[in-house]
Amino acid sequence: MQLRLYVAFSLMSLVLPLMSLAPERAVVPEGVRYKKASKQVNDRARASLLKLFYGPQKAQVPGEIFAEKMVFCGPLLWRELRSFPDMKAITKGQWIIRVPIPTKGGVRKETLVEGKFFQGAEEISAFWKALVKTISAKEKFRVRRPTGPELARYWAMIPYDIEEPIFVAESERHTFLIDFLAGQDRIFFVGNYRVRSSKSLGKRSQ
Repeated sequence: MQLRLYVAFSLMSLVLPLMSLAPERAVVPEGVRYKKASKQVNDRARASLLKLFYGPQKAQVPGEIFAEKMVFCGPLLWRELRSFPDMKAITKGQWIIRVPIPTKGGVRKETLVEGKFFQGAEEISAFWKALVKTISAKEKFRVRRPTGPELARYWAMIPYDIEEPIFVAESERHTFLIDFLAGQDRIFFVGNYRVRSSKSLGKRSQ
């Protein structure tokens, strides 16, 4: 009896983590243009994120996982990273984003926020090294689909359609929204979605 219970609990300890990583269906808010990809494409991208955020490989710079030419850093993440010496040394790549802000009476206003884009292997490598410094060695991530509010917030600040693969790597301290090149397993956008509520953002113009 004790052996059976031990085996049962051992199997549960293996199956439950896999269940937490199982693909969910994206809940797309109304008005957001969203294009799905095949299961094979999403599975490859998810595997890339698991490689990126799990274990000692976080300290490495996985060049094969990022887009070769350019990677964008969202405004809240850039606010956290821009004081790092290696980031200060990269003077080009300013990304000014117009974000709609809802007001009383339906009057639409916009605020300007600053992100960053990194070009070439050297800058992208410096970006990843800076981001890793914000992650503790014991921090554990899970990979999931973005929620509806997270997609709405991302949609409000970009001029392009959202195309899978797109995932969130989440821990107790971080919520990174990560967008891949359409139909590929190479990352071109990383944003920090932990700090503010998406309710503060309005809808972008269609």
